[in-house]
Amino acid sequence: MSIIRNRDLFARFFDSPLYSVATGERSQPVDVVERPTEYELRFAAAGANKEIDVNVENNTLNIEVCRETDTNDDDTVIMKGIQDFCFKRSISLANANVKTDGISSTYKNGILTITIPKADEALPKKIAVAVE
Repeated sequence: MSIIRNRDLFARFFDSPLYSVATGERSQPVDVVERPTEYELRFAAAGANKEIDVNVENNTLNIEVCRETDTNDDDTVIMKGIQDFCFKRSISLANANVKTDGISSTYKNGILTITIPKADEALPKKIAVAVE
């Protein structure tokens, strides 16, 4: 695994179609990994409720994750150290050259992973060389 330390490359990420500013109550950090055939987005969402919503509408990837702890009416909470949270991210895919119908997501060990396949036009192409 390599971490990009070049400021120009980092700046290009923020100008890319896969970046958007968080629209929810809090900004949620995200890892963005590019592979030859896909992008992978990883969000930390420990303890999220089962109602994680990931959808694509009008070429926009929408993510909504919440964690709300339940307490009974008879309970007296003496100290609340575990924060409830909700976050929303909307990421425009309009110019991203991806296949929106192939997007998949998983939630495991507190990490929400969204895999976005690249469109065929964006994949590397091998060009045969004719040797004479």
